[in-house]
Amino acid sequence: MLYRVKLLEVISDTPCEYQKEALWYLGLAYLKTGEKEKSARCFSLLVQSSEYYGQRAKIILRRLK
Repeated sequence: MLYRVKLLEVISDTPCEYQKEALWYLGLAYLKTGEKEKSARCFSLLVQSSEYYGQRAKIILRRLK
């Protein structure tokens, strides 16, 4: 799983067409590994930049608080 997280980190830091998807799955991976602060950062970025993932990210952020 560590390799996948590293790959998602690289993709989410690179402006490309899959950046938002990478942030979404990276946030979920961080949740699964118990890294709530990193997960919250990913979902916060999505709330600001994505209509599709933004609403779902808001729900997860509320549950993290």
